[in-house]
Amino acid sequence: MTAAGQRATFEQIYRSVDEFCRIIAKDLVIQSRVFNIRHYLQNLVGGLVEQAERKGIELETALSPALPCRLRGDPRRLGQLVTAMVKSSIQQSGGGVIFVEVEFVREYEDAGALHITIARQSERGKRLFFQEGPEKGVVADLDLIVAKGLAEALKGSLDINESGSQDGKNIRLRLPLAVAEPKDRPEYHRQRFKGRHLLLIHPNPRWLDHKRAELDTMGFNVQTASQYRKALNILTDALAEDRAIKCVVYNAASGDGEPVEFCNDLLGHAELKYVQQFVICSDIGKKFFTDRMMHSSASVHFVDKPAGIFEFEMTSLNLFDTSAEADPRTPCRVIWLGQGAALEDARFGDGADLQIQKIQDLRSLPKLLDEGQYQMIVVEDNGNEAMVNIHAIRAYEQKHQRETLVTIIGVGPAESERAMLEAGVDHFIHIESLLSGDGRNLRYWSDGRHH
Repeated sequence: MTAAGQRATFEQIYRSVDEFCRIIAKDLVIQSRVFNIRHYLQNLVGGLVEQAERKGIELETALSPALPCRLRGDPRRLGQLVTAMVKSSIQQSGGGVIFVEVEFVREYEDAGALHITIARQSERGKRLFFQEGPEKGVVADLDLIVAKGLAEALKGSLDINESGSQDGKNIRLRLPLAVAEPKDRPEYHRQRFKGRHLLLIHPNPRWLDHKRAELDTMGFNVQTASQYRKALNILTDALAEDRAIKCVVYNAASGDGEPVEFCNDLLGHAELKYVQQFVICSDIGKKFFTDRMMHSSASVHFVDKPAGIFEFEMTSLNLFDTSAEADPRTPCRVIWLGQGAALEDARFGDGADLQIQKIQDLRSLPKLLDEGQYQMIVVEDNGNEAMVNIHAIRAYEQKHQRETLVTIIGVGPAESERAMLEAGVDHFIHIESLLSGDGRNLRYWSDGRHH
Protein backbone atom coordinates (compact mmCIF):
# COMPACT_ATOMS: atom_id res chain seq x y z
CA MET A 1 0.00 0.00 0.00
CA THR A 2 1.31 3.49 -0.84
CA ALA A 3 1.88 6.18 1.78
CA ALA A 4 -1.19 8.02 0.52
CA GLY A 5 -3.25 4.84 0.79
CA GLN A 6 -2.02 4.22 4.33
CA ARG A 7 -2.88 7.78 5.30
CA ALA A 8 -6.39 7.47 3.82
CA THR A 9 -6.94 4.20 5.70
CA PHE A 10 -5.73 5.73 8.95
CA GLU A 11 -8.03 8.74 8.51
CA GLN A 12 -10.99 6.45 7.83
CA ILE A 13 -10.22 4.41 10.96
CA TYR A 14 -9.88 7.62 12.97
CA ARG A 15 -13.27 8.88 11.77
CA SER A 16 -14.88 5.52 12.57
CA VAL A 17 -13.38 5.44 16.09
CA ASP A 18 -14.44 9.06 16.68
CA GLU A 19 -17.97 8.30 15.55
CA PHE A 20 -18.08 5.19 17.74
CA CYS A 21 -16.99 7.23 20.76
CA ARG A 22 -19.75 9.75 20.08
CA ILE A 23 -22.30 6.95 19.94
CA ILE A 24 -21.05 5.50 23.23
CA ALA A 25 -21.12 8.96 24.84
CA LYS A 26 -24.58 9.61 23.38
CA ASP A 27 -23.11 12.78 21.89
CA LEU A 28 -24.62 12.17 18.45
CA VAL A 29 -26.37 14.99 16.61
CA ILE A 30 -29.47 13.54 14.89
CA GLN A 31 -31.48 15.72 12.53
CA SER A 32 -35.01 15.43 11.20
CA ARG A 33 -35.83 16.67 7.72
CA VAL A 34 -37.84 15.75 4.65
CA PHE A 35 -35.79 14.06 1.92
CA ASN A 36 -36.38 12.03 -1.23
CA ILE A 37 -35.42 8.50 -0.19
CA ARG A 38 -35.46 7.13 -3.75
CA HIS A 39 -33.10 9.66 -5.29
CA TYR A 40 -30.86 9.75 -2.25
CA LEU A 41 -30.33 5.99 -2.21
CA GLN A 42 -29.76 5.90 -5.98
CA ASN A 43 -27.10 8.59 -5.58
CA LEU A 44 -25.41 6.76 -2.69
CA VAL A 45 -25.25 3.43 -4.49
CA GLY A 46 -24.31 5.10 -7.78
CA GLY A 47 -21.16 6.42 -6.14
CA LEU A 48 -20.03 2.84 -5.43
CA VAL A 49 -20.95 1.19 -8.76
CA GLU A 50 -17.57 1.57 -10.43
CA GLN A 51 -15.69 0.42 -7.32
CA ALA A 52 -17.75 -2.76 -7.42
CA GLU A 53 -17.41 -3.21 -11.18
CA ARG A 54 -13.63 -3.12 -10.95
CA LYS A 55 -13.90 -6.22 -8.77
CA GLY A 56 -16.19 -7.95 -11.23
CA ILE A 57 -19.26 -7.23 -9.08
CA GLU A 58 -22.56 -5.99 -10.46
CA LEU A 59 -24.05 -3.58 -7.93
CA GLU A 60 -27.76 -2.82 -8.39
CA THR A 61 -30.65 -1.42 -6.40
CA ALA A 62 -34.10 -2.93 -6.03
CA LEU A 63 -36.44 -0.24 -4.73
CA SER A 64 -39.92 -1.53 -4.04
CA PRO A 65 -42.54 0.22 -6.20
CA ALA A 66 -44.45 0.80 -2.94
CA LEU A 67 -41.49 2.67 -1.38
CA PRO A 68 -42.59 6.25 -0.60
CA CYS A 69 -40.64 9.06 -2.20
CA ARG A 70 -40.43 11.44 0.72
CA LEU A 71 -39.56 10.40 4.24
CA ARG A 72 -38.63 12.41 7.32
CA GLY A 73 -35.46 11.52 9.19
CA ASP A 74 -31.70 12.06 9.10
CA PRO A 75 -30.50 11.37 5.53
CA ARG A 76 -26.83 11.88 6.36
CA ARG A 77 -26.90 9.23 9.08
CA LEU A 78 -28.86 6.91 6.79
CA GLY A 79 -26.19 7.50 4.16
CA GLN A 80 -23.48 6.48 6.63
CA LEU A 81 -25.31 3.24 7.34
CA VAL A 82 -25.96 2.29 3.72
CA THR A 83 -22.43 3.19 2.62
CA ALA A 84 -20.88 1.07 5.36
CA MET A 85 -23.14 -1.89 4.51
CA VAL A 86 -22.46 -1.77 0.76
CA LYS A 87 -18.71 -1.16 1.10
CA SER A 88 -18.37 -4.09 3.48
CA SER A 89 -20.19 -6.33 1.00
CA ILE A 90 -18.00 -5.17 -1.89
CA GLN A 91 -14.78 -5.72 0.07
CA GLN A 92 -15.79 -9.24 1.10
CA SER A 93 -17.08 -10.32 -2.32
CA GLY A 94 -15.10 -11.71 -5.19
CA GLY A 95 -17.70 -11.38 -7.94
CA GLY A 96 -21.36 -11.89 -8.73
CA VAL A 97 -24.23 -9.53 -7.99
CA ILE A 98 -24.92 -7.37 -4.94
CA PHE A 99 -28.50 -6.16 -4.52
CA VAL A 100 -29.50 -3.23 -2.35
CA GLU A 101 -33.11 -4.21 -1.68
CA VAL A 102 -35.30 -1.51 -0.17
CA GLU A 103 -38.89 -1.55 1.04
CA PHE A 104 -41.01 0.45 3.46
CA VAL A 105 -43.62 -1.06 5.78
CA ARG A 106 -46.25 1.43 6.94
CA GLU A 107 -47.10 0.83 10.56
CA TYR A 108 -49.25 3.96 10.82
CA GLU A 109 -50.66 6.36 8.22
CA ASP A 110 -47.70 8.71 8.59
CA ALA A 111 -44.93 6.43 9.87
CA GLY A 112 -43.35 3.04 9.40
CA ALA A 113 -40.07 1.17 9.06
CA LEU A 114 -37.51 1.34 6.27
CA HIS A 115 -36.01 -2.09 5.52
CA ILE A 116 -32.73 -2.31 3.56
CA THR A 117 -31.13 -5.67 2.80
CA ILE A 118 -27.72 -6.09 1.18
CA ALA A 119 -27.95 -9.47 -0.56
CA ARG A 120 -25.18 -11.11 -2.57
CA GLN A 121 -25.44 -13.78 -5.17
CA SER A 122 -22.68 -15.69 -6.90
CA GLU A 123 -22.46 -15.94 -10.68
CA ARG A 124 -22.55 -19.74 -10.58
CA GLY A 125 -25.80 -20.19 -8.71
CA LYS A 126 -28.73 -18.64 -6.96
CA ARG A 127 -27.30 -18.94 -3.47
CA LEU A 128 -26.56 -15.69 -1.63
CA PHE A 129 -23.17 -15.63 0.01
CA PHE A 130 -20.98 -13.58 2.31
CA GLN A 131 -17.52 -14.61 1.19
CA GLU A 132 -14.49 -13.91 3.31
CA GLY A 133 -12.36 -12.35 0.58
CA PRO A 134 -8.74 -11.26 0.58
CA GLU A 135 -9.73 -7.62 0.96
CA LYS A 136 -11.56 -8.16 4.23
CA GLY A 137 -9.91 -5.81 6.69
CA VAL A 138 -10.19 -3.87 9.90
CA VAL A 139 -11.79 -0.83 8.22
CA ALA A 140 -14.76 -2.79 6.86
CA ASP A 141 -15.28 -4.55 10.20
CA LEU A 142 -14.98 -1.32 12.17
CA ASP A 143 -17.37 0.53 9.85
CA LEU A 144 -19.98 -2.20 10.36
CA ILE A 145 -19.53 -2.04 14.14
CA VAL A 146 -20.03 1.73 14.03
CA ALA A 147 -23.03 1.29 11.72
CA LYS A 148 -24.62 -1.17 14.14
CA GLY A 149 -24.24 1.29 17.00
CA LEU A 150 -25.53 4.14 14.85
CA ALA A 151 -28.61 2.14 13.83
CA GLU A 152 -29.40 1.49 17.48
CA ALA A 153 -28.92 5.19 18.30
CA LEU A 154 -31.53 5.91 15.60
CA LYS A 155 -33.88 3.42 17.34
CA GLY A 156 -33.37 0.88 14.57
CA SER A 157 -31.34 -2.28 14.16
CA LEU A 158 -28.62 -3.67 11.91
CA ASP A 159 -28.23 -7.44 11.75
CA ILE A 160 -25.93 -9.81 9.94
CA ASN A 161 -27.61 -13.11 9.18
CA GLU A 162 -25.21 -15.96 9.96
CA SER A 163 -27.80 -18.74 9.96
CA GLY A 164 -25.69 -21.11 7.92
CA SER A 165 -28.56 -21.78 5.53
CA GLN A 166 -28.12 -21.89 1.77
CA ASP A 167 -28.88 -18.16 1.65
CA GLY A 168 -25.62 -17.43 3.45
CA LYS A 169 -25.16 -14.06 5.20
CA ASN A 170 -27.12 -10.87 4.50
CA ILE A 171 -26.81 -7.45 6.10
CA ARG A 172 -30.22 -6.10 7.11
CA LEU A 173 -31.14 -2.63 8.35
CA ARG A 174 -34.43 -1.65 9.94
CA LEU A 175 -34.99 2.04 10.63
CA PRO A 176 -38.18 3.76 11.86
CA LEU A 177 -39.00 6.85 9.77
CA ALA A 178 -41.94 9.18 9.25
CA VAL A 179 -43.71 9.47 5.89
CA ALA A 180 -43.82 12.95 4.37
CA GLU A 181 -46.28 12.44 1.50
CA PRO A 182 -49.93 11.44 1.00
CA LYS A 183 -50.60 7.70 1.08
CA ASP A 184 -52.65 7.85 -2.12
CA ARG A 185 -50.12 9.66 -4.31
CA PRO A 186 -50.88 9.27 -8.04
CA GLU A 187 -48.93 7.01 -10.39
CA TYR A 188 -47.36 9.15 -13.09
CA HIS A 189 -45.63 6.44 -15.09
CA ARG A 190 -48.32 3.94 -15.98
CA GLN A 191 -50.21 5.96 -18.58
CA ARG A 192 -47.04 6.89 -20.45
CA PHE A 193 -45.92 3.30 -21.05
CA LYS A 194 -49.14 1.32 -20.73
CA GLY A 195 -49.38 -1.55 -23.22
CA ARG A 196 -45.86 -1.22 -24.62
CA HIS A 197 -44.02 -4.53 -24.97
CA LEU A 198 -40.50 -4.92 -23.65
CA LEU A 199 -37.97 -7.78 -23.43
CA LEU A 200 -35.81 -7.84 -20.29
CA ILE A 201 -32.56 -9.84 -20.49
CA HIS A 202 -30.22 -11.01 -17.71
CA PRO A 203 -28.78 -14.38 -16.60
CA ASN A 204 -29.68 -13.77 -12.95
CA PRO A 205 -33.33 -14.66 -12.06
CA ARG A 206 -33.35 -12.39 -9.01
CA TRP A 207 -32.17 -9.44 -11.12
CA LEU A 208 -34.96 -10.16 -13.61
CA ASP A 209 -37.55 -10.26 -10.82
CA HIS A 210 -36.43 -6.92 -9.37
CA LYS A 211 -36.27 -5.02 -12.66
CA ARG A 212 -39.48 -6.57 -13.90
CA ALA A 213 -41.32 -5.22 -10.85
CA GLU A 214 -40.08 -1.71 -11.62
CA LEU A 215 -40.93 -1.90 -15.33
CA ASP A 216 -44.36 -3.39 -14.53
CA THR A 217 -45.01 -0.34 -12.37
CA MET A 218 -44.27 1.88 -15.36
CA GLY A 219 -46.96 0.06 -17.37
CA PHE A 220 -44.79 -2.07 -19.67
CA ASN A 221 -45.80 -5.58 -20.69
CA VAL A 222 -42.58 -7.34 -19.75
CA GLN A 223 -41.21 -10.60 -21.12
CA THR A 224 -37.92 -11.99 -19.80
CA ALA A 225 -35.02 -14.01 -21.14
CA SER A 226 -31.99 -15.38 -19.30
CA GLN A 227 -29.79 -15.84 -22.39
CA TYR A 228 -28.97 -13.45 -25.23
CA ARG A 229 -29.29 -16.16 -27.88
CA LYS A 230 -32.76 -17.00 -26.60
CA ALA A 231 -33.61 -13.28 -26.55
CA LEU A 232 -32.62 -12.94 -30.19
CA ASN A 233 -34.86 -15.87 -31.09
CA ILE A 234 -37.78 -14.32 -29.17
CA LEU A 235 -37.37 -11.05 -31.06
CA THR A 236 -37.11 -12.80 -34.42
CA ASP A 237 -40.15 -15.01 -33.79
CA ALA A 238 -42.24 -12.08 -32.59
CA LEU A 239 -41.32 -10.16 -35.73
CA ALA A 240 -42.30 -13.06 -37.98
CA GLU A 241 -45.66 -13.35 -36.19
CA ASP A 242 -46.40 -9.65 -36.68
CA ARG A 243 -46.23 -8.85 -32.95
CA ALA A 244 -42.86 -7.13 -32.89
CA ILE A 245 -41.27 -6.28 -29.52
CA LYS A 246 -39.97 -2.75 -29.86
CA CYS A 247 -37.84 -2.42 -26.68
CA VAL A 248 -35.13 -4.47 -24.99
CA VAL A 249 -33.43 -3.80 -21.65
CA TYR A 250 -30.18 -5.46 -20.60
CA ASN A 251 -27.07 -4.86 -18.49
CA ALA A 252 -23.53 -4.24 -19.75
CA ALA A 253 -20.29 -4.22 -17.78
CA SER A 254 -16.66 -3.57 -18.57
CA GLY A 255 -15.06 -6.78 -19.81
CA ASP A 256 -18.34 -8.50 -20.74
CA GLY A 257 -18.48 -8.97 -24.50
CA GLU A 258 -21.79 -10.86 -24.73
CA PRO A 259 -24.08 -7.79 -24.43
CA VAL A 260 -22.08 -5.98 -27.13
CA GLU A 261 -22.35 -8.99 -29.43
CA PHE A 262 -26.13 -9.00 -28.89
CA CYS A 263 -26.30 -5.30 -29.67
CA ASN A 264 -24.34 -5.77 -32.88
CA ASP A 265 -26.59 -8.69 -33.88
CA LEU A 266 -29.59 -6.37 -33.64
CA LEU A 267 -27.87 -3.50 -35.44
CA GLY A 268 -26.88 -5.85 -38.25
CA HIS A 269 -30.41 -7.15 -38.77
CA ALA A 270 -32.51 -5.45 -41.46
CA GLU A 271 -35.55 -5.01 -39.20
CA LEU A 272 -34.36 -5.60 -35.65
CA LYS A 273 -31.95 -2.67 -35.94
CA TYR A 274 -34.92 -0.42 -35.15
CA VAL A 275 -35.56 -2.08 -31.77
CA GLN A 276 -34.98 0.45 -28.98
CA GLN A 277 -32.13 -0.88 -26.83
CA PHE A 278 -31.80 0.32 -23.23
CA VAL A 279 -28.34 -0.61 -21.96
CA ILE A 280 -27.82 -0.35 -18.18
CA CYS A 281 -24.19 0.47 -17.44
CA SER A 282 -21.69 2.60 -15.56
CA ASP A 283 -19.38 5.09 -17.27
CA ILE A 284 -16.58 2.52 -17.59
CA GLY A 285 -19.08 -0.07 -18.82
CA LYS A 286 -20.38 2.40 -21.40
CA LYS A 287 -16.88 3.07 -22.73
CA PHE A 288 -16.14 -0.65 -23.05
CA PHE A 289 -19.48 -1.12 -24.84
CA THR A 290 -19.29 1.81 -27.27
CA ASP A 291 -15.69 0.99 -28.24
CA ARG A 292 -16.91 -2.39 -29.51
CA MET A 293 -20.22 -1.44 -31.13
CA MET A 294 -20.60 -2.04 -34.85
CA HIS A 295 -21.58 1.61 -35.23
CA SER A 296 -23.34 4.29 -33.25
CA SER A 297 -27.11 4.20 -33.45
CA ALA A 298 -30.03 6.37 -32.37
CA SER A 299 -31.78 3.18 -31.21
CA VAL A 300 -29.19 2.48 -28.47
CA HIS A 301 -29.74 4.34 -25.19
CA PHE A 302 -27.62 4.14 -22.06
CA VAL A 303 -29.31 4.02 -18.65
CA ASP A 304 -27.22 5.10 -15.66
CA LYS A 305 -26.54 2.56 -12.93
CA PRO A 306 -28.13 1.84 -10.60
CA ALA A 307 -31.19 1.71 -12.85
CA GLY A 308 -34.56 2.41 -11.28
CA ILE A 309 -37.92 3.81 -12.33
CA PHE A 310 -36.66 7.38 -12.67
CA GLU A 311 -33.55 6.41 -14.64
CA PHE A 312 -35.63 4.34 -17.09
CA GLU A 313 -38.22 7.06 -17.48
CA MET A 314 -35.76 9.91 -18.08
CA THR A 315 -33.84 7.88 -20.68
CA SER A 316 -37.03 7.13 -22.60
CA LEU A 317 -38.71 10.51 -22.09
CA ASN A 318 -38.65 11.61 -25.73
CA LEU A 319 -38.85 8.20 -27.40
CA PHE A 320 -42.57 7.48 -27.10
CA ASP A 321 -45.32 9.63 -28.54
CA THR A 322 -47.77 10.10 -25.68
CA SER A 323 -49.44 13.25 -26.95
CA ALA A 324 -52.77 11.44 -27.31
CA GLU A 325 -52.55 10.18 -23.73
CA ALA A 326 -51.32 13.31 -22.04
CA ASP A 327 -53.54 16.00 -20.59
CA PRO A 328 -53.31 19.43 -22.26
CA ARG A 329 -50.29 21.13 -20.83
CA THR A 330 -50.68 24.30 -18.86
CA PRO A 331 -47.72 26.59 -18.23
CA CYS A 332 -45.59 25.50 -15.29
CA ARG A 333 -44.96 28.27 -12.77
CA VAL A 334 -41.51 27.99 -11.22
CA ILE A 335 -39.77 29.98 -8.48
CA TRP A 336 -36.02 30.29 -9.13
CA LEU A 337 -34.18 31.02 -5.87
CA GLY A 338 -30.65 32.32 -6.32
CA GLN A 339 -28.58 34.84 -8.20
CA GLY A 340 -29.82 33.45 -11.51
CA ALA A 341 -26.39 33.00 -13.09
CA ALA A 342 -27.34 29.54 -14.36
CA LEU A 343 -30.80 30.74 -15.39
CA GLU A 344 -29.43 33.32 -17.79
CA ASP A 345 -27.70 30.68 -19.94
CA ALA A 346 -30.10 27.77 -19.41
CA ARG A 347 -31.81 26.19 -22.42
CA PHE A 348 -35.04 24.40 -21.58
CA GLY A 349 -35.97 22.98 -24.97
CA ASP A 350 -39.14 23.22 -27.03
CA GLY A 351 -42.47 22.82 -25.31
CA ALA A 352 -41.11 23.47 -21.82
CA ASP A 353 -43.92 26.00 -21.12
CA LEU A 354 -42.14 27.42 -18.08
CA GLN A 355 -43.03 30.68 -16.35
CA ILE A 356 -40.10 31.45 -14.06
CA GLN A 357 -40.26 33.92 -11.17
CA LYS A 358 -36.74 34.79 -10.05
CA ILE A 359 -36.09 35.78 -6.42
CA GLN A 360 -32.75 36.27 -4.68
CA ASP A 361 -33.71 35.58 -1.08
CA LEU A 362 -36.47 34.12 1.07
CA ARG A 363 -38.30 37.32 2.00
CA SER A 364 -40.89 37.10 -0.77
CA LEU A 365 -41.16 33.30 -0.76
CA PRO A 366 -43.96 32.83 1.86
CA LYS A 367 -46.29 35.10 -0.11
CA LEU A 368 -45.57 33.23 -3.35
CA LEU A 369 -46.10 29.84 -1.69
CA ASP A 370 -49.36 30.94 -0.10
CA GLU A 371 -50.71 31.84 -3.54
CA GLY A 372 -50.56 28.12 -4.27
CA GLN A 373 -49.84 28.62 -7.97
CA TYR A 374 -46.21 27.55 -8.01
CA GLN A 375 -45.52 23.84 -8.56
CA MET A 376 -41.79 23.96 -8.09
CA ILE A 377 -38.87 25.82 -6.54
CA VAL A 378 -35.45 25.67 -8.15
CA VAL A 379 -32.65 26.35 -5.66
CA GLU A 380 -29.41 27.37 -7.31
CA ASP A 381 -26.31 26.07 -5.54
CA ASN A 382 -24.34 28.88 -3.91
CA GLY A 383 -22.74 27.00 -1.08
CA ASN A 384 -24.07 26.97 2.47
CA GLU A 385 -26.75 29.59 1.74
CA ALA A 386 -28.53 27.17 -0.62
CA MET A 387 -28.66 24.53 2.12
CA VAL A 388 -30.06 27.06 4.59
CA ASN A 389 -32.72 28.06 2.04
CA ILE A 390 -33.80 24.45 1.47
CA HIS A 391 -34.12 23.86 5.22
CA ALA A 392 -36.10 27.10 5.58
CA ILE A 393 -38.58 26.09 2.86
CA ARG A 394 -39.28 22.72 4.46
CA ALA A 395 -39.50 24.32 7.94
CA TYR A 396 -42.08 26.82 6.62
CA GLU A 397 -44.15 24.01 5.14
CA GLN A 398 -44.03 22.03 8.39
CA LYS A 399 -44.93 25.07 10.51
CA HIS A 400 -47.96 25.86 8.37
CA GLN A 401 -48.85 22.16 7.98
CA ARG A 402 -49.04 22.32 4.22
CA GLU A 403 -50.67 19.11 2.98
CA THR A 404 -48.83 19.09 -0.35
CA LEU A 405 -45.12 19.84 -0.24
CA VAL A 406 -43.67 21.89 -3.07
CA THR A 407 -41.19 20.13 -5.35
CA ILE A 408 -37.66 21.42 -4.78
CA ILE A 409 -35.04 21.01 -7.51
CA GLY A 410 -31.36 21.65 -6.84
CA VAL A 411 -29.21 23.03 -9.65
CA GLY A 412 -25.42 23.10 -9.51
CA PRO A 413 -22.19 21.26 -10.32
CA ALA A 414 -22.08 17.47 -9.97
CA GLU A 415 -20.07 17.60 -6.74
CA SER A 416 -22.98 19.39 -5.00
CA GLU A 417 -25.52 16.64 -5.65
CA ARG A 418 -25.08 14.56 -2.50
CA ALA A 419 -25.16 17.57 -0.16
CA MET A 420 -28.28 19.03 -1.78
CA LEU A 421 -30.11 15.69 -1.64
CA GLU A 422 -29.22 15.44 2.05
CA ALA A 423 -30.52 18.99 2.54
CA GLY A 424 -33.91 17.92 1.20
CA VAL A 425 -34.22 18.59 -2.54
CA ASP A 426 -36.42 16.16 -4.47
CA HIS A 427 -34.10 16.01 -7.44
CA PHE A 428 -30.81 17.48 -8.61
CA ILE A 429 -30.06 18.74 -12.13
CA HIS A 430 -26.46 19.14 -13.19
CA ILE A 431 -25.81 22.68 -14.35
CA GLU A 432 -24.10 21.27 -17.46
CA SER A 433 -27.41 19.72 -18.53
CA LEU A 434 -29.24 23.03 -18.42
CA LEU A 435 -26.49 24.81 -20.31
CA SER A 436 -26.37 22.12 -23.02
CA GLY A 437 -30.11 22.31 -23.69
CA ASP A 438 -31.32 19.32 -21.71
CA GLY A 439 -33.79 21.27 -19.61
CA ARG A 440 -36.62 18.75 -20.05
CA ASN A 441 -36.13 17.70 -16.42
CA LEU A 442 -37.87 20.84 -15.21
CA ARG A 443 -40.99 20.23 -17.28
CA TYR A 444 -41.00 16.60 -16.19
CA TRP A 445 -41.08 17.61 -12.52
CA SER A 446 -43.66 20.33 -13.02
CA ASP A 447 -46.56 17.85 -12.72
CA GLY A 448 -45.80 17.39 -9.03
CA ARG A 449 -43.69 14.28 -9.52
CA HIS A 450 -41.18 13.60 -6.81
CA HIS A 451 -40.50 9.84 -7.24
